[in-house]
Amino acid sequence: GAALMERYARLAAEYQDHLRARNLTAEYVVWEGLALEAFQRFLEGRGVREIDDITEEDARQYIIHLQTTPIRGGPGSREPRRRASATVRGALCGLATFFRYLLRHNRILADPIARLEPPRQESRLPRTVLTEVEMLRLLLAPDTSTAHGLRDRALLEVAYSSGLRCGELVNLDVRDVDLVRGRLFIRLGKPRRDRVVPLGRPARAWLARYLTEARP
Repeated sequence: GAALMERYARLAAEYQDHLRARNLTAEYVVWEGLALEAFQRFLEGRGVREIDDITEEDARQYIIHLQTTPIRGGPGSREPRRRASATVRGALCGLATFFRYLLRHNRILADPIARLEPPRQESRLPRTVLTEVEMLRLLLAPDTSTAHGLRDRALLEVAYSSGLRCGELVNLDVRDVDLVRGRLFIRLGKPRRDRVVPLGRPARAWLARYLTEARP
Protein backbone atom coordinates (compact mmCIF):
# COMPACT_ATOMS: atom_id res chain seq x y z
CA GLY A 1 0.00 0.00 0.00
CA ALA A 2 1.09 3.54 -0.72
CA ALA A 3 0.65 4.65 2.89
CA LEU A 4 2.98 1.92 4.10
CA MET A 5 5.54 2.71 1.42
CA GLU A 6 5.62 6.37 2.29
CA ARG A 7 5.78 6.16 6.08
CA TYR A 8 7.82 2.98 6.30
CA ALA A 9 10.38 4.33 3.81
CA ARG A 10 10.60 7.61 5.73
CA LEU A 11 11.19 5.81 9.04
CA ALA A 12 13.71 3.46 7.42
CA ALA A 13 15.64 6.47 6.10
CA GLU A 14 15.51 8.11 9.54
CA TYR A 15 16.86 4.92 11.11
CA GLN A 16 19.73 4.75 8.61
CA ASP A 17 20.62 8.37 9.46
CA HIS A 18 20.66 7.29 13.11
CA LEU A 19 23.07 4.45 12.28
CA ARG A 20 25.36 6.83 10.40
CA ALA A 21 25.35 9.22 13.36
CA ARG A 22 26.59 6.31 15.49
CA ASN A 23 29.56 5.98 13.08
CA LEU A 24 28.54 2.51 11.93
CA THR A 25 30.17 1.42 8.68
CA ALA A 26 28.68 2.45 5.35
CA GLU A 27 28.48 -1.24 4.40
CA TYR A 28 26.35 -2.03 7.45
CA VAL A 29 24.01 0.90 6.79
CA VAL A 30 23.57 -0.23 3.16
CA TRP A 31 22.93 -3.83 4.29
CA GLU A 32 20.35 -2.64 6.83
CA GLY A 33 18.65 -0.52 4.18
CA LEU A 34 18.38 -3.49 1.81
CA ALA A 35 16.99 -5.69 4.61
CA LEU A 36 14.33 -3.09 5.45
CA GLU A 37 13.38 -2.74 1.77
CA ALA A 38 13.02 -6.52 1.44
CA PHE A 39 10.70 -6.64 4.46
CA GLN A 40 8.68 -3.76 3.02
CA ARG A 41 8.17 -5.60 -0.28
CA PHE A 42 7.04 -8.70 1.58
CA LEU A 43 4.53 -6.69 3.65
CA GLU A 44 3.13 -5.01 0.54
CA GLY A 45 2.62 -8.46 -0.95
CA ARG A 46 0.55 -9.38 2.11
CA GLY A 47 -1.56 -6.23 1.70
CA VAL A 48 -0.30 -4.44 4.83
CA ARG A 49 -0.95 -0.72 4.40
CA GLU A 50 0.24 1.01 7.59
CA ILE A 51 3.37 0.39 9.62
CA ASP A 52 1.30 0.17 12.82
CA ASP A 53 -0.73 -2.63 11.18
CA ILE A 54 2.30 -4.95 11.03
CA THR A 55 1.59 -7.94 13.26
CA GLU A 56 3.73 -10.59 14.90
CA GLU A 57 2.24 -13.06 12.42
CA ASP A 58 3.47 -10.90 9.51
CA ALA A 59 6.98 -11.05 10.95
CA ARG A 60 6.72 -14.81 11.62
CA GLN A 61 5.61 -15.44 8.04
CA TYR A 62 8.54 -13.36 6.81
CA ILE A 63 10.96 -15.62 8.69
CA ILE A 64 9.29 -18.65 7.10
CA HIS A 65 9.54 -16.89 3.72
CA LEU A 66 13.30 -16.33 4.20
CA GLN A 67 13.81 -19.93 5.29
CA THR A 68 11.87 -21.49 2.42
CA THR A 69 12.51 -19.18 -0.54
CA PRO A 70 15.63 -20.30 -2.45
CA ILE A 71 18.26 -17.77 -3.46
CA ARG A 72 20.67 -17.91 -6.36
CA GLY A 73 24.03 -19.57 -5.81
CA GLY A 74 27.38 -17.79 -5.93
CA PRO A 75 29.41 -16.90 -9.04
CA GLY A 76 29.50 -19.77 -11.52
CA SER A 77 26.61 -21.57 -9.81
CA ARG A 78 23.15 -21.87 -11.33
CA GLU A 79 21.76 -23.96 -8.50
CA PRO A 80 19.44 -22.12 -6.10
CA ARG A 81 20.30 -22.64 -2.45
CA ARG A 82 18.61 -22.25 0.89
CA ARG A 83 19.57 -19.37 3.15
CA ALA A 84 21.71 -20.41 6.11
CA SER A 85 19.96 -20.04 9.46
CA ALA A 86 22.67 -17.53 10.43
CA THR A 87 21.59 -15.35 7.48
CA VAL A 88 17.95 -15.52 8.57
CA ARG A 89 18.97 -14.74 12.16
CA GLY A 90 20.95 -11.74 10.91
CA ALA A 91 17.97 -10.42 8.96
CA LEU A 92 15.70 -10.83 11.99
CA CYS A 93 18.25 -9.13 14.24
CA GLY A 94 18.42 -6.17 11.85
CA LEU A 95 14.64 -5.83 11.83
CA ALA A 96 14.52 -6.17 15.63
CA THR A 97 16.95 -3.28 16.17
CA PHE A 98 14.95 -1.17 13.70
CA PHE A 99 11.65 -1.73 15.50
CA ARG A 100 13.26 -1.25 18.93
CA TYR A 101 14.51 2.13 17.71
CA LEU A 102 11.03 3.07 16.45
CA LEU A 103 9.38 2.03 19.71
CA ARG A 104 11.97 3.81 21.85
CA HIS A 105 11.42 7.04 19.90
CA ASN A 106 7.62 6.72 19.95
CA ARG A 107 7.34 6.23 16.18
CA ILE A 108 5.20 3.07 16.52
CA LEU A 109 2.65 1.81 19.03
CA ALA A 110 3.91 -1.78 19.40
CA ASP A 111 6.93 -3.85 18.36
CA PRO A 112 5.86 -6.81 16.16
CA ILE A 113 9.32 -8.44 16.39
CA ALA A 114 9.84 -8.32 20.16
CA ARG A 115 8.59 -11.80 21.10
CA LEU A 116 9.83 -13.73 18.08
CA GLU A 117 12.48 -16.39 18.57
CA PRO A 118 15.19 -16.47 15.89
CA PRO A 119 15.64 -19.75 14.00
CA ARG A 120 17.99 -22.22 15.68
CA GLN A 121 21.56 -22.07 14.45
CA GLU A 122 23.04 -25.16 12.83
CA SER A 123 25.68 -26.84 14.97
CA ARG A 124 28.78 -26.75 12.83
CA LEU A 125 32.40 -26.86 13.93
CA PRO A 126 34.60 -24.04 12.59
CA ARG A 127 36.46 -25.07 9.47
CA THR A 128 39.59 -23.21 10.47
CA VAL A 129 41.07 -22.07 13.75
CA LEU A 130 43.71 -19.33 13.90
CA THR A 131 47.15 -20.29 15.11
CA GLU A 132 48.77 -18.24 17.87
CA VAL A 133 50.94 -16.43 15.31
CA GLU A 134 47.94 -15.65 13.09
CA MET A 135 45.98 -14.36 16.10
CA LEU A 136 48.90 -12.12 17.06
CA ARG A 137 49.08 -10.76 13.51
CA LEU A 138 45.35 -10.02 13.66
CA LEU A 139 45.68 -8.19 16.98
CA LEU A 140 48.56 -6.11 15.62
CA ALA A 141 46.83 -5.27 12.32
CA PRO A 142 45.00 -2.04 13.35
CA ASP A 143 46.90 1.25 13.11
CA THR A 144 46.65 2.39 16.73
CA SER A 145 47.86 5.90 15.86
CA THR A 146 44.31 6.59 14.64
CA ALA A 147 41.03 6.66 16.56
CA HIS A 148 39.52 3.92 14.37
CA GLY A 149 42.63 1.80 14.83
CA LEU A 150 42.39 2.14 18.61
CA ARG A 151 38.76 1.13 18.43
CA ASP A 152 39.57 -1.93 16.31
CA ARG A 153 42.46 -3.01 18.54
CA ALA A 154 40.28 -2.70 21.65
CA LEU A 155 37.49 -4.64 19.89
CA LEU A 156 39.85 -7.47 18.90
CA GLU A 157 41.48 -7.62 22.34
CA VAL A 158 38.09 -7.78 24.08
CA ALA A 159 36.91 -10.50 21.69
CA TYR A 160 40.12 -12.51 22.21
CA SER A 161 40.02 -12.12 25.98
CA SER A 162 36.32 -12.71 26.60
CA GLY A 163 35.22 -15.10 23.85
CA LEU A 164 32.06 -13.06 23.28
CA ARG A 165 29.83 -13.77 20.30
CA CYS A 166 29.82 -11.11 17.60
CA GLY A 167 26.30 -9.93 18.47
CA GLU A 168 27.20 -9.61 22.14
CA LEU A 169 30.38 -7.73 21.28
CA VAL A 170 28.76 -5.09 19.08
CA ASN A 171 25.92 -4.58 21.58
CA LEU A 172 28.27 -3.67 24.44
CA ASP A 173 27.61 -0.30 26.04
CA VAL A 174 29.97 1.84 28.11
CA ARG A 175 27.91 1.13 31.22
CA ASP A 176 28.48 -2.61 30.66
CA VAL A 177 32.24 -2.28 31.26
CA ASP A 178 33.81 -2.56 34.72
CA LEU A 179 37.50 -1.86 34.19
CA VAL A 180 38.28 -1.78 37.91
CA ARG A 181 37.12 -5.36 38.50
CA GLY A 182 37.99 -6.47 34.97
CA ARG A 183 34.61 -7.73 33.80
CA LEU A 184 31.89 -7.16 31.24
CA PHE A 185 28.14 -7.29 31.83
CA ILE A 186 26.41 -9.03 28.90
CA ARG A 187 22.75 -8.11 28.61
CA LEU A 188 20.41 -10.77 27.20
CA GLY A 189 23.19 -12.78 25.65
CA LYS A 190 22.87 -16.40 24.68
CA PRO A 191 20.76 -18.18 25.87
CA ARG A 192 18.73 -14.97 26.38
CA ARG A 193 19.96 -14.17 29.86
CA ASP A 194 22.33 -11.67 31.46
CA ARG A 195 25.77 -12.80 32.53
CA VAL A 196 29.15 -11.45 33.62
CA VAL A 197 32.39 -12.43 31.86
CA PRO A 198 35.98 -11.73 32.99
CA LEU A 199 38.24 -9.41 30.99
CA GLY A 200 42.01 -9.97 30.80
CA ARG A 201 44.59 -7.30 31.64
CA PRO A 202 45.69 -6.52 28.01
CA ALA A 203 42.07 -6.14 26.93
CA ARG A 204 41.36 -3.86 29.90
CA ALA A 205 44.36 -1.70 29.00
CA TRP A 206 43.38 -1.31 25.36
CA LEU A 207 39.74 -0.71 26.24
CA ALA A 208 40.72 1.99 28.73
CA ARG A 209 42.95 3.63 26.11
CA TYR A 210 40.16 3.53 23.54
CA LEU A 211 37.63 5.04 25.96
CA THR A 212 39.93 7.87 27.02
CA GLU A 213 41.75 8.67 23.75
CA ALA A 214 39.55 7.66 20.81
CA ARG A 215 35.91 7.53 21.87
CA PRO A 216 35.60 11.14 23.12
